[in-house]
Amino acid sequence: MAKKNSGFTLIETLIYLALFGILVAGIGAATYAIVESAGRDQTRVTSQEEAGFLLGKLNWALSGASSISVTASSLTVNKFSFASNPLVFDLSANKLRLKEGAGTATDLNSDAVKVINLVFTDIPAAGGKPEGVTAAFTLRSTTPRGTTVDQDFQTTKYLR
Repeated sequence: MAKKNSGFTLIETLIYLALFGILVAGIGAATYAIVESAGRDQTRVTSQEEAGFLLGKLNWALSGASSISVTASSLTVNKFSFASNPLVFDLSANKLRLKEGAGTATDLNSDAVKVINLVFTDIPAAGGKPEGVTAAFTLRSTTPRGTTVDQDFQTTKYLR
């Protein structure tokens, strides 16, 4: 009578363990990539929300402006019929600040986001176009895993 072999040989077991190890490593790498991507996406969303607020504040200040004074790192705006003139925007310690009239400067961005490379550019009136200003800045934030994410933003507004 012939002996019936059942079960796995040692080589078959090693091959199955190697395939299982490769599968588990692939799943682990994919999971890590998904988690890291989610952290970067959340950080980008936070930066975009902060940028929306900062750009909105700059656009508000420039709407109804009667005059502007621009240096590379600060913007002074006088608005028609506004009691707290002038409005002064500047950058200090990675914070975009707004000072209204004789008051103290208020930080506009949160601690989670740093403003870097803030540049105001004066656009002189020419060819029938009114005077304007461009504000450009980079927001830097850090993901939960410590990766730095930079995003550039810009707005241009003309005086009417």
